Amino acid sequence: MPRECAACADASVAPQCTKELKVSGLIGHATSANKKSGSVGETEIGLGGTSAWKICSIDPRTALGVYFEVVTPAGQPLQPGSRGLIQFVTHYQHASGQYRLRVTTIARNFAEGGSAQISASFDQEAAAVLMARIAVFKAEIDDSPDVLRWLDRMLIRLCQKFADYRKDDPTSFRLAEGFSIYPQFMFHLRRSQFLQVFNNSPDETAFYRCVVLGHNCGHSENAGAGERSAGESVASASRRSKCRAMTAPPERLLKRRHAGRQGDAGQQASDAARSARVRALQGRLGARKRCRTWARLRR
Repeated sequence: MPRECAACADASVAPQCTKELKVSGLIGHATSANKKSGSVGETEIGLGGTSAWKICSIDPRTALGVYFEVVTPAGQPLQPGSRGLIQFVTHYQHASGQYRLRVTTIARNFAEGGSAQISASFDQEAAAVLMARIAVFKAEIDDSPDVLRWLDRMLIRLCQKFADYRKDDPTSFRLAEGFSIYPQFMFHLRRSQFLQVFNNSPDETAFYRCVVLGHNCGHSENAGAGERSAGESVASASRRSKCRAMTAPPERLLKRRHAGRQGDAGQQASDAARSARVRALQGRLGARKRCRTWARLRR
Protein backbone atom coordinates (compact mmCIF):
# COMPACT_ATOMS: atom_id res chain seq x y z
CA MET A 1 0.00 0.00 0.00
CA PRO A 2 1.24 3.57 -0.65
CA ARG A 3 2.54 5.82 2.11
CA GLU A 4 -0.49 8.09 1.85
CA CYS A 5 -2.62 5.20 3.22
CA ALA A 6 -1.28 5.64 6.75
CA ALA A 7 -4.04 5.16 9.35
CA CYS A 8 -6.79 4.68 6.76
CA ALA A 9 -10.02 2.80 7.42
CA ASP A 10 -13.10 1.40 5.70
CA ALA A 11 -11.12 0.24 2.68
CA SER A 12 -12.12 -1.94 -0.24
CA VAL A 13 -10.07 -3.52 -3.03
CA ALA A 14 -11.54 -4.53 -6.39
CA PRO A 15 -9.22 -5.81 -9.16
CA GLN A 16 -10.32 -5.37 -12.77
CA CYS A 17 -8.60 -7.25 -15.57
CA THR A 18 -8.78 -8.04 -19.26
CA LYS A 19 -10.86 -10.92 -20.63
CA GLU A 20 -7.89 -13.33 -20.67
CA LEU A 21 -7.58 -13.12 -16.86
CA LYS A 22 -10.00 -14.18 -14.14
CA VAL A 23 -9.82 -13.47 -10.41
CA SER A 24 -9.39 -16.67 -8.38
CA GLY A 25 -9.33 -15.15 -4.91
CA LEU A 26 -7.46 -13.26 -2.22
CA ILE A 27 -5.55 -14.37 0.87
CA GLY A 28 -4.84 -11.81 3.57
CA HIS A 29 -6.43 -9.78 6.33
CA ALA A 30 -9.66 -9.06 4.45
CA THR A 31 -13.21 -10.31 4.08
CA SER A 32 -15.28 -11.04 1.00
CA ALA A 33 -17.63 -8.34 -0.31
CA ASN A 34 -19.65 -10.98 -2.24
CA LYS A 35 -19.49 -9.00 -5.46
CA LYS A 36 -20.18 -11.08 -8.55
CA SER A 37 -18.86 -9.97 -11.93
CA GLY A 38 -17.61 -11.36 -15.20
CA SER A 39 -14.00 -11.28 -13.96
CA VAL A 40 -14.60 -13.96 -11.30
CA GLY A 41 -12.95 -17.26 -12.18
CA GLU A 42 -14.19 -20.78 -11.59
CA THR A 43 -11.11 -21.79 -9.60
CA GLU A 44 -11.23 -20.51 -6.02
CA ILE A 45 -8.06 -19.78 -4.06
CA GLY A 46 -8.54 -18.37 -0.58
CA LEU A 47 -11.48 -15.97 -0.42
CA GLY A 48 -12.87 -16.62 -3.88
CA GLY A 49 -16.19 -16.26 -5.66
CA THR A 50 -16.02 -12.47 -5.58
CA SER A 51 -14.20 -9.61 -7.28
CA ALA A 52 -14.05 -7.24 -4.28
CA TRP A 53 -12.98 -7.43 -0.64
CA LYS A 54 -13.40 -5.26 2.44
CA ILE A 55 -10.52 -4.29 4.74
CA CYS A 56 -10.98 -2.70 8.17
CA SER A 57 -7.80 -0.63 8.05
CA ILE A 58 -4.78 -0.27 5.79
CA ASP A 59 -1.33 1.24 6.16
CA PRO A 60 1.87 1.30 4.06
CA ARG A 61 2.78 -2.18 5.37
CA THR A 62 -0.50 -3.85 4.35
CA ALA A 63 0.12 -6.75 1.95
CA LEU A 64 -2.53 -8.83 0.20
CA GLY A 65 -2.13 -11.83 -2.07
CA VAL A 66 -4.46 -11.75 -5.10
CA TYR A 67 -4.51 -14.80 -7.40
CA PHE A 68 -5.51 -14.89 -11.08
CA GLU A 69 -5.93 -17.58 -13.71
CA VAL A 70 -5.40 -17.36 -17.45
CA VAL A 71 -8.45 -18.45 -19.47
CA THR A 72 -8.86 -18.64 -23.23
CA PRO A 73 -11.82 -19.70 -25.36
CA ALA A 74 -11.72 -23.31 -26.53
CA GLY A 75 -9.49 -23.74 -29.55
CA GLN A 76 -8.24 -20.14 -29.48
CA PRO A 77 -4.67 -19.89 -28.17
CA LEU A 78 -3.23 -16.63 -26.94
CA GLN A 79 -1.90 -14.35 -29.61
CA PRO A 80 1.89 -13.96 -29.53
CA GLY A 81 2.93 -10.69 -27.94
CA SER A 82 -0.44 -10.11 -26.25
CA ARG A 83 -0.55 -8.45 -22.86
CA GLY A 84 -2.75 -8.79 -19.80
CA LEU A 85 -3.82 -5.68 -17.87
CA ILE A 86 -4.83 -5.57 -14.21
CA GLN A 87 -6.19 -2.57 -12.31
CA PHE A 88 -6.40 -2.54 -8.53
CA VAL A 89 -9.13 -0.10 -7.50
CA THR A 90 -8.67 0.83 -3.83
CA HIS A 91 -11.28 2.96 -2.07
CA TYR A 92 -10.62 4.11 1.49
CA GLN A 93 -11.24 6.82 4.07
CA HIS A 94 -8.18 8.91 4.83
CA ALA A 95 -7.22 9.99 8.36
CA SER A 96 -8.38 13.51 7.43
CA GLY A 97 -11.91 12.18 6.86
CA GLN A 98 -11.79 12.34 3.06
CA TYR A 99 -12.78 9.38 0.93
CA ARG A 100 -10.15 8.66 -1.71
CA LEU A 101 -9.95 6.40 -4.73
CA ARG A 102 -6.61 5.05 -5.91
CA VAL A 103 -6.14 3.02 -9.10
CA THR A 104 -2.96 1.03 -9.75
CA THR A 105 -2.48 -0.42 -13.24
CA ILE A 106 0.03 -3.10 -14.20
CA ALA A 107 0.64 -4.94 -17.49
CA ARG A 108 2.33 -8.28 -18.14
CA ASN A 109 3.14 -10.19 -21.32
CA PHE A 110 1.58 -13.60 -21.88
CA ALA A 111 3.85 -16.57 -22.58
CA GLU A 112 3.37 -20.26 -23.30
CA GLY A 113 3.78 -22.79 -20.52
CA GLY A 114 7.24 -24.01 -21.54
CA SER A 115 8.57 -20.67 -22.74
CA ALA A 116 12.00 -19.45 -21.68
CA GLN A 117 10.44 -16.09 -20.77
CA ILE A 118 8.85 -17.66 -17.70
CA SER A 119 12.20 -18.95 -16.43
CA ALA A 120 13.83 -15.58 -17.02
CA SER A 121 11.10 -13.59 -15.24
CA PHE A 122 10.25 -16.03 -12.42
CA ASP A 123 10.39 -14.33 -8.99
CA GLN A 124 11.31 -17.01 -6.46
CA GLU A 125 10.69 -14.88 -3.37
CA ALA A 126 7.26 -13.69 -4.50
CA ALA A 127 6.31 -17.26 -5.44
CA ALA A 128 7.43 -18.54 -2.04
CA VAL A 129 5.37 -15.91 -0.21
CA LEU A 130 2.26 -16.63 -2.30
CA MET A 131 2.66 -20.38 -1.83
CA ALA A 132 3.10 -19.87 1.92
CA ARG A 133 -0.19 -17.93 2.03
CA ILE A 134 -2.02 -20.74 0.24
CA ALA A 135 -0.48 -23.37 2.51
CA VAL A 136 -1.42 -21.44 5.66
CA PHE A 137 -4.97 -20.93 4.37
CA LYS A 138 -5.25 -24.66 3.62
CA ALA A 139 -3.82 -25.54 7.05
CA GLU A 140 -6.80 -23.81 8.69
CA ILE A 141 -9.18 -26.13 6.81
CA ASP A 142 -7.32 -29.37 6.02
CA ASP A 143 -5.05 -31.59 8.06
CA SER A 144 -1.37 -30.78 8.21
CA PRO A 145 -0.19 -33.94 6.36
CA ASP A 146 -2.53 -33.12 3.46
CA VAL A 147 -1.06 -29.62 3.18
CA LEU A 148 2.49 -30.98 3.22
CA ARG A 149 1.65 -33.49 0.48
CA TRP A 150 0.08 -30.68 -1.58
CA LEU A 151 3.28 -28.63 -1.26
CA ASP A 152 5.32 -31.63 -2.38
CA ARG A 153 3.08 -32.15 -5.41
CA MET A 154 3.35 -28.51 -6.44
CA LEU A 155 7.15 -28.63 -6.16
CA ILE A 156 7.31 -31.85 -8.18
CA ARG A 157 5.12 -30.37 -10.91
CA LEU A 158 7.35 -27.30 -11.13
CA CYS A 159 10.50 -29.41 -11.37
CA GLN A 160 8.95 -31.65 -14.02
CA LYS A 161 8.10 -28.61 -16.14
CA PHE A 162 11.22 -26.45 -15.77
CA ALA A 163 14.07 -28.74 -14.69
CA ASP A 164 16.51 -30.58 -16.95
CA TYR A 165 17.02 -34.25 -16.10
CA ARG A 166 17.32 -37.74 -17.51
CA LYS A 167 14.96 -40.40 -16.34
CA ASP A 168 16.32 -42.71 -13.61
CA ASP A 169 19.45 -40.55 -13.26
CA PRO A 170 19.24 -38.30 -10.15
CA THR A 171 22.70 -36.83 -10.78
CA SER A 172 21.48 -35.28 -14.04
CA PHE A 173 18.86 -33.10 -12.33
CA ARG A 174 19.45 -29.39 -12.99
CA LEU A 175 17.31 -26.32 -12.24
CA ALA A 176 17.76 -22.97 -13.91
CA GLU A 177 19.23 -20.16 -11.85
CA GLY A 178 15.82 -18.50 -11.60
CA PHE A 179 14.42 -21.58 -9.77
CA SER A 180 17.48 -22.66 -7.75
CA ILE A 181 16.41 -21.23 -4.36
CA TYR A 182 12.69 -22.02 -4.60
CA PRO A 183 13.03 -25.67 -3.44
CA GLN A 184 14.92 -24.44 -0.36
CA PHE A 185 12.07 -22.08 0.44
CA MET A 186 9.63 -24.99 0.28
CA PHE A 187 11.94 -27.15 2.41
CA HIS A 188 11.97 -24.59 5.23
CA LEU A 189 8.27 -23.78 4.81
CA ARG A 190 7.34 -27.44 5.46
CA ARG A 191 9.27 -27.33 8.75
CA SER A 192 8.24 -23.86 9.90
CA GLN A 193 5.84 -22.91 12.70
CA PHE A 194 3.39 -21.80 10.01
CA LEU A 195 2.53 -25.43 9.23
CA GLN A 196 4.01 -27.48 12.10
CA VAL A 197 1.89 -27.23 15.25
CA PHE A 198 3.88 -29.64 17.42
CA ASN A 199 5.18 -28.08 20.67
CA ASN A 200 3.20 -24.87 19.96
CA SER A 201 0.03 -23.73 21.66
CA PRO A 202 -2.99 -22.79 19.49
CA ASP A 203 -2.35 -19.13 20.33
CA GLU A 204 1.25 -19.34 19.10
CA THR A 205 0.18 -21.05 15.87
CA ALA A 206 -2.50 -18.40 15.26
CA PHE A 207 0.07 -15.64 15.87
CA TYR A 208 2.62 -17.10 13.43
CA ARG A 209 0.00 -17.54 10.72
CA CYS A 210 -1.38 -14.05 11.28
CA VAL A 211 2.12 -12.64 10.83
CA VAL A 212 2.84 -14.49 7.59
CA LEU A 213 -0.48 -13.33 6.09
CA GLY A 214 0.52 -9.70 6.64
CA HIS A 215 4.09 -9.78 5.31
CA ASN A 216 5.31 -9.22 1.78
CA CYS A 217 8.64 -10.19 0.25
CA GLY A 218 10.52 -7.16 1.58
CA HIS A 219 9.23 -7.60 5.13
CA SER A 220 10.11 -11.30 5.08
CA GLU A 221 13.69 -10.51 4.00
CA ASN A 222 14.09 -7.82 6.68
CA ALA A 223 12.66 -10.09 9.36
CA GLY A 224 15.01 -12.89 8.36
CA ALA A 225 17.99 -10.54 8.35
CA GLY A 226 17.02 -9.22 11.77
CA GLU A 227 16.73 -12.72 13.21
CA ARG A 228 20.08 -13.71 11.75
CA SER A 229 21.81 -10.60 13.10
CA ALA A 230 20.22 -11.11 16.51
CA GLY A 231 21.35 -14.73 16.57
CA GLU A 232 24.85 -13.78 15.52
CA SER A 233 25.07 -11.08 18.19
CA VAL A 234 23.90 -13.51 20.90
CA ALA A 235 26.38 -16.14 19.75
CA SER A 236 29.25 -13.62 19.64
CA ALA A 237 28.35 -12.34 23.12
CA SER A 238 28.36 -15.90 24.44
CA ARG A 239 31.74 -16.57 22.86
CA ARG A 240 33.16 -13.36 24.34
CA SER A 241 31.93 -14.26 27.84
CA LYS A 242 33.49 -17.72 27.58
CA CYS A 243 36.77 -16.26 26.39
CA ARG A 244 36.80 -13.77 29.27
CA ALA A 245 36.17 -16.58 31.75
CA MET A 246 38.96 -18.69 30.28
CA THR A 247 41.49 -15.84 30.12
CA ALA A 248 40.74 -14.38 33.57
CA PRO A 249 43.89 -13.93 35.74
CA PRO A 250 44.46 -16.49 38.54
CA GLU A 251 43.94 -14.00 41.36
CA ARG A 252 40.49 -13.12 40.02
CA LEU A 253 39.54 -16.79 39.84
CA LEU A 254 40.74 -17.28 43.42
CA LYS A 255 38.62 -14.33 44.59
CA ARG A 256 35.56 -15.80 42.90
CA ARG A 257 36.21 -19.19 44.50
CA HIS A 258 36.74 -17.62 47.94
CA ALA A 259 33.54 -15.58 47.57
CA GLY A 260 31.64 -18.74 46.70
CA ARG A 261 33.00 -20.51 49.75
CA GLN A 262 32.06 -17.58 51.97
CA GLY A 263 28.57 -17.65 50.53
CA ASP A 264 28.28 -21.37 51.23
CA ALA A 265 29.50 -20.91 54.83
CA GLY A 266 26.98 -18.12 55.40
CA GLN A 267 24.18 -20.27 54.03
CA GLN A 268 25.14 -23.13 56.33
CA ALA A 269 25.22 -20.81 59.37
CA SER A 270 21.77 -19.43 58.58
CA ASP A 271 20.39 -22.97 58.16
CA ALA A 272 21.87 -24.00 61.55
CA ALA A 273 20.34 -20.96 63.30
CA ARG A 274 16.96 -21.70 61.74
CA SER A 275 17.11 -25.30 62.91
CA ALA A 276 18.00 -24.19 66.45
CA ARG A 277 15.01 -21.84 66.55
CA VAL A 278 12.69 -24.61 65.36
CA ARG A 279 13.99 -27.01 68.05
CA ALA A 280 13.57 -24.36 70.77
CA LEU A 281 10.00 -23.69 69.66
CA GLN A 282 9.22 -27.40 69.68
CA GLY A 283 10.68 -27.68 73.22
CA ARG A 284 8.47 -24.86 74.53
CA LEU A 285 5.38 -26.39 72.96
CA GLY A 286 6.25 -29.75 74.52
CA ALA A 287 6.71 -28.20 77.98
CA ARG A 288 3.34 -26.46 77.79
CA LYS A 289 1.65 -29.71 76.76
CA ARG A 290 3.24 -31.58 79.70
CA CYS A 291 2.10 -28.86 82.16
CA ARG A 292 -1.51 -29.13 80.94
CA THR A 293 -1.42 -32.92 81.26
CA TRP A 294 -0.08 -32.70 84.86
CA ALA A 295 -2.81 -30.24 85.82
CA ARG A 296 -5.52 -32.62 84.55
CA LEU A 297 -4.04 -35.48 86.54
CA ARG A 298 -4.00 -33.45 89.77
CA ARG A 299 -7.68 -32.69 89.34
